[in-house]
Amino acid sequence: MVRIRTISTLFLSQIEKGERRQLKFSTNDLKEAFEVAKKIYLDEGERPYGASRGPPGVGKTTIAEAVMIDSKIEEALRESNTVFLYEAPTNELVISAFERLLSLTVHDCDTAKEFLRSVRLYGSLLPPPFISESNDGLLRECTNISPDMLREVIGGRITEDVKIAISTEFQRVSARLKTKKLFSLFVDEASTSPLYLPYTPLSDLALKDLMEESRGVMRHLFVVGDERQAIGLEEAYRYNEQLLILPKVRQLLEEEGVVESLFKHIGITLRLPEPTERPLHKGFYEELGGLRAYYKFYERVNTLQLNQWRERWGKCNNIDLPFNVLKTVEQALSSSLPLIVINTKESYPPSERVEPYRVKIAIGLASLFRCLYPQLEIAVVGPYQDLVLVAKVNYYSKYGRFGHVHFATINTMLGKEADIVIAMLGKERYGERDMQTVYFQDPNLLNVQLSRHRAMLIIVGDAIRLRNVAARIAKVSGIKGERREAEKSSMIRKTIDTLLSLTGVEITKQGRSMSTQRPGIAGVFLNIGRQRIKT
Repeated sequence: MVRIRTISTLFLSQIEKGERRQLKFSTNDLKEAFEVAKKIYLDEGERPYGASRGPPGVGKTTIAEAVMIDSKIEEALRESNTVFLYEAPTNELVISAFERLLSLTVHDCDTAKEFLRSVRLYGSLLPPPFISESNDGLLRECTNISPDMLREVIGGRITEDVKIAISTEFQRVSARLKTKKLFSLFVDEASTSPLYLPYTPLSDLALKDLMEESRGVMRHLFVVGDERQAIGLEEAYRYNEQLLILPKVRQLLEEEGVVESLFKHIGITLRLPEPTERPLHKGFYEELGGLRAYYKFYERVNTLQLNQWRERWGKCNNIDLPFNVLKTVEQALSSSLPLIVINTKESYPPSERVEPYRVKIAIGLASLFRCLYPQLEIAVVGPYQDLVLVAKVNYYSKYGRFGHVHFATINTMLGKEADIVIAMLGKERYGERDMQTVYFQDPNLLNVQLSRHRAMLIIVGDAIRLRNVAARIAKVSGIKGERREAEKSSMIRKTIDTLLSLTGVEITKQGRSMSTQRPGIAGVFLNIGRQRIKT
């Protein structure tokens, strides 16, 4: 019987487990970032605010978890009549934080009751408290919990007992105060948060204090995010990072000479296997503190059983893919290599956001990997909604029998991951100065697109053209003194150069590709000429 997801079922599932999840820091970087946050919340820092930058897959959420269950921080905030306010930009992230805190603190009916008394959840699309009061499993199991307690945890009043509030950045949390309290903020996933937005939940109380000429409502602020994953921003924010809260906090810390003690770059990714993180390190993070992988790819081969593909190959290789593409995939799997670049020469038609040939290759690869690895998560990611939708419709009409594949735009894939990711590149040309194509308008999209995989990354598109266009624009912009344009294009060029190098391809000074005709140290490369296919 399938349970409908409610607050009640979340608690009941955790109680049925009978034990709390144990928190651990996988890397020293994470532990050091937590120590910076702890110093701030205990009023031991030079300033009451700080920040941490977390590139893709470094485990940023662990910092918030550790802060919320730390006994010293809890005692300090209680003594100062302060509520810990965790903020995230989406309802999905908010409910995820709620569930993580639940798994760390609840193991029986008594701890569940204490959690309900001390935590509040605010958002617009949250699970209901329960479906039927008279037939609810948690209420039958835990007689010390009342229906009103389940109702109150969602959007309820902040009473004396409440220690933690979990909210999106759009809720008016301070309007729910029953008694006067202060707030210590933790702003998670703040990559795209404008400077003003995290203060929205406290706007009611702040306005009241302003009118009464009394002390502000906020005691502490800690921000976690990554400006190099800030996508979907309006033009003003793309060209002035100081309008975003994470870069602004870092700027203030630098100006006051305390950045070394109150800002931490987390440079070890737990998601991307070595050496697939190197293109992003070179293109986006080398000057910010770097990006290194915690796991080797061979470790993912073992844990995900990636070497168990041969017995299924005969059943799966009759998919509508060119023979040379199939041989390239077979070569990568035989050599246990995590990267595949299928360099297609087809361009997007003018004014179109769908290129049929790369769609054909991408969905063929998705069905092949779905067939080879029924147990793994497969995702196809592209920059345009039209491109992704056409790929999804074509996959399910042609290959749906193989099973589920997740299709997502880069924006909707932010914060998510999959075992194997097939990345369809967007337009590789530059466009016009006042209407640039997607990667040149926002290079961070390339960073996000190439950082969603836990094991393998397959790129479909004209990577060499994208690299060469980026190199040309960087050079021309540099000569013209257009520093920002030069930096953006250089990010793309460095990323693709490193990616191609890992797959055995070197680019000459004239922009020509020099393939070694054998696998690179981490992947394989296949150059496909122009094709004639029906649109």
